Amino acid sequence: MCEILMGFLAKGAVPDGFDCFVPTFVTIWKKKAVEEFSAIPYLATLLNCMMWVFYGLPFVTPDSTLVVTINGIGLAMEAAYLLVYFIYAPKDKRLYQYIVILRDLGVEIRPTFVTIWKKKAVEEFSAIPYLATLLNCMMWVFYGLPFVTPDSTLVVTINGIGLAMEAAYLLVYFIYAPKDKRLKVLGILAGELVFMASVAVGVLLGAHTHHKRQLIVGVLCVIFGTAMYASPLSVMMLVIRTKSVEYMPLALSLVGFVNGVCWTTYALIQFDLFVTIPNGLGAIFGAAQLVLYFCYYKSTPKKTTDNNNDIELAQSAK
Repeated sequence: MCEILMGFLAKGAVPDGFDCFVPTFVTIWKKKAVEEFSAIPYLATLLNCMMWVFYGLPFVTPDSTLVVTINGIGLAMEAAYLLVYFIYAPKDKRLYQYIVILRDLGVEIRPTFVTIWKKKAVEEFSAIPYLATLLNCMMWVFYGLPFVTPDSTLVVTINGIGLAMEAAYLLVYFIYAPKDKRLKVLGILAGELVFMASVAVGVLLGAHTHHKRQLIVGVLCVIFGTAMYASPLSVMMLVIRTKSVEYMPLALSLVGFVNGVCWTTYALIQFDLFVTIPNGLGAIFGAAQLVLYFCYYKSTPKKTTDNNNDIELAQSAK
C-alpha cells in the first residue's frame, strides 16, 4: 500500500515539475520570439522521457505502468513546448533543433545528404549502397519478427530504425536526382519491394515452423547482408587506384568496423550463425578500409581531406 501511495504521489508531482517550463513558453508565445531562450533543456528532457518510456515497456520491464504513464505525459508536454519554440525560433535555431531531435531519435544526418541538399544535386553520388542497405534492413526486420525468429526484439528495433533512415536518405536523393537516375532508383526499389513481398508470402505459406522460416530468411539475410557490407569494395578499389581517401571518410569506416564487431559479439552470445556471418565479414571489410585509410591518408591532397566530412558513399545501418 505504501508503494502504491508513493507511486500516486510521484504521478501527481511530476506534471507539476514539467509545468515549471510553462512560463517560458507563455513568454515566447506573447512576444512571438524565443529571444535568448535555449531549447537544450527541453531537448534533454525529451530524450530522458523517451528513454524512460522505453524502459517501462512490457517487453523491457514488465509491470512498470507508472513509469510509462508519467514519462508519457512528460514526453507529450516536452513535444508541445518544442513545437512552440520551433514556431517562433529563427531559421538557424530551427535547423539546429531539428538535427538534435533527429539525433535523439537515433537518426544520423549523413554528410552526403547534407551536401546533396545544399547543392541541390546528387552529382556523382550513387544510390546503390543505400538501396542495398534498405533491402538488407527489410530482410532483417522480417527475420526478427516473432513468427520467424521469436525473442529478437533488438534485431527488429535497430533495423526498423535503419529502414526509416534509408528511406529518408533515398527520398532526398530522389528529389535532387536527374530523371534518368530517378528512374533507375525507382526500378531497383520496385524490384526490391516485389522481391520482399514474394519472400514473405513464400515463407509464410511454405514454411510452417519457426525453424524452417528462420533458416530460409536467415540464409537470405546472410546473402544480402554480405552484399551490403561488400558494397564499399568499389570505393576501396577507387582509393587504391587514385591513392586518395576523398570518398572514404575515416569516421564512416571506423563506425562500420565497430558496428560489425558489436553485432558479431551479440550474435556469438546468442549463438545466431545468420547474424554472425555477415557482420563478421563487415568487421573484416571495415578493418580493411581503416588500413587503406591510414595507408593513403598522407597522399590525399589537402583540399580533399578537408572535405571528408561532406562526402560519404555508403554506411551500413545494421
